[in-house]
Amino acid sequence: MHLSDKQLARLLEQHDMFWNAAPEEWLNGIPLANGEVGAMVWGDGEPLKITLDRYDCWELREQQPDPEIYTYQNLRRLVEAGAEQTAKSDMVDRWRVPEKPHPTRLPMPRVEMTVPGAEAFRGRLELMKACARGSIECKKG
Repeated sequence: MHLSDKQLARLLEQHDMFWNAAPEEWLNGIPLANGEVGAMVWGDGEPLKITLDRYDCWELREQQPDPEIYTYQNLRRLVEAGAEQTAKSDMVDRWRVPEKPHPTRLPMPRVEMTVPGAEAFRGRLELMKACARGSIECKKG
């Protein structure tokens, strides 16, 4: 079935995400990403926080995985083939050595902005436009 742009817009609009209160924890924030860099917008304005992340920032100094095996493409291939156990073995178990730290995510920066007098927060993630919009209302308008 082929959808026109208008039909697709109407379909996706039903699934837009709305925030009528400030997300107090990062995991409830407004997600933004381009496939390489991601961000979560959260906080009540005192401060408003933007936490950044990258999919490829891992601490690997202690253990160097095999670059032929430890790839996203290989993981996708294994999962699509229904080989979840092999995927777990190749991507997780192979690198777990108790006396050495195994690959772990590296912390990324966070930007914090204080909006004095912040009272109300509204946000919307528009799926069709891949765009997030938000506003913070302040005591002084």
